[in-house]
Amino acid sequence: MVTNASETQATALHERPLAAAGLDSYRLRGEYGYIMIGALSPQDAMREARRTWPGAPAERLEKWDAGCYVRHVWK
Repeated sequence: MVTNASETQATALHERPLAAAGLDSYRLRGEYGYIMIGALSPQDAMREARRTWPGAPAERLEKWDAGCYVRHVWK
């Protein structure tokens, strides 16, 4: 028996880590939705994002960290 409404709802794909083993999960909000990326570094993630969207702004990059996506801070 389901006692909680949230138990019946699947987590949206863009709210989960999707990278293959050995890679970090990143996402970038694109023009029409999230670009989901598996990469070794933030620079690698941006290179992959720009394959999909050449004008992808780096300030939109987020990394999966401890159960949620957080904005990547460029140094």
